[in-house]
Amino acid sequence: MSNSAVSRVKAHAGLILSVALVLTVCSVAEVCAQSVPWFSGQYPLVFLPGLQGEFKCSVIRTGIESGKQVIPSDNISWDLKKDFNMNRQYLFADLMVGLRAGRFGVRAHWETREFVGLDRYQGNPDLPVSTARLEYSGIRVGADVYLFQWRGLRVGINADYNLYRPIFSEGIRTGLGGKKIIGETPTTAGLHVFYGPSVNFYDFSPVLEARCRWPVAGTELTDLEFSAGVNGPDTVLGSVALKFGYRSTSLEFPAVQHYNGVQVRTVFDALFTGWFGELAYYY
Repeated sequence: MSNSAVSRVKAHAGLILSVALVLTVCSVAEVCAQSVPWFSGQYPLVFLPGLQGEFKCSVIRTGIESGKQVIPSDNISWDLKKDFNMNRQYLFADLMVGLRAGRFGVRAHWETREFVGLDRYQGNPDLPVSTARLEYSGIRVGADVYLFQWRGLRVGINADYNLYRPIFSEGIRTGLGGKKIIGETPTTAGLHVFYGPSVNFYDFSPVLEARCRWPVAGTELTDLEFSAGVNGPDTVLGSVALKFGYRSTSLEFPAVQHYNGVQVRTVFDALFTGWFGELAYYY
């Protein structure tokens, strides 16, 4: 990944961690101001059992911001946007369903990502049009442990496992039918914060959420997401929130491909970012 992309990822991670710290400090200050007893049922490190859940449907507009494929032994580097013409923005729909009991939660996600570039083979206008394609779609499962919980604020750690792999194929720069390289399934760990204060205006209240994941095994995946919005009135059937946010996903993996008649090692990386709107149902 380029230095500028790495800097952006670090900046986003720092922002999320700062938000989590500020919200935690504010909540603790409120606790101290109201002199809540240590053994109160609302003490932030005491978690009462109770099953809760959420369902999210989001639409994100995203595209390749930067990325490349490198063959180190031949000193070759192809840029995803310049050499493979992967410049379009796309709309994708994501789904999530989760359950939480006390401090523990589980999630399942369905996410779709497919980025396509079209160009003449080797940039020659006399040759046929060919395709470059990055596919990254499927089911992801995750688990959360909430370390701190108080009056609408939850701060915790998470672990996720993707049941799918990133696949890059192209015939724009590689002859003999092109190539296909596949990364390993990613495993990540990270931090998250959710803040839905009880204060409201005509039964509507603000809601903030931030989540970041870093690579543990397989494809090196870093995923940063934060959103803010408005939560509707609480009813016996739950509540509905409308949120808007930003998401940044970077991945990098090594592979092997044929080049000039021999097997060579290659490394692929990509960063795709975008803004999304989300409808969330809490029950």
